[in-house]
Amino acid sequence: MDQNCRILLVTNNPASAWVKAVTRILTQMGEICLVSAQDAAAACQEGCYDLALMDTSALAEDAADLVAELADCQDNLPIVVVTTSPTWQRAREVFLAGATDYVRRTFDEEKLRQLCQSAITRRKAVVRPNDSLGG
Repeated sequence: MDQNCRILLVTNNPASAWVKAVTRILTQMGEICLVSAQDAAAACQEGCYDLALMDTSALAEDAADLVAELADCQDNLPIVVVTTSPTWQRAREVFLAGATDYVRRTFDEEKLRQLCQSAITRRKAVVRPNDSLGG
């Protein structure tokens, strides 16, 4: 497992049990930057991240709008949207905005690690057109 990852954790509820658990689990993968939804785009512009994990449980903003902002900040940034109440309408909106995955919130440590590692691995597997042409 890559232990040098930079993960942007976006939440408006940093004191929640889920955020505390996720922070503890994902710290094993690397550096966690915990920011509010309001500060997410600015944080994304300031640094290069391997993953954005977005908790929508206490989100006042539109999740799709925030996903679009993050996607515009950094090319190929995997954005995983986590929710307590998934719906197909919201899933469609966030995928169209640029999300990599849309999942129900879980406390299962192994599922969280696999979810994040899978998103990061898919990002690293993306070949840019110029890379394969040698230019």
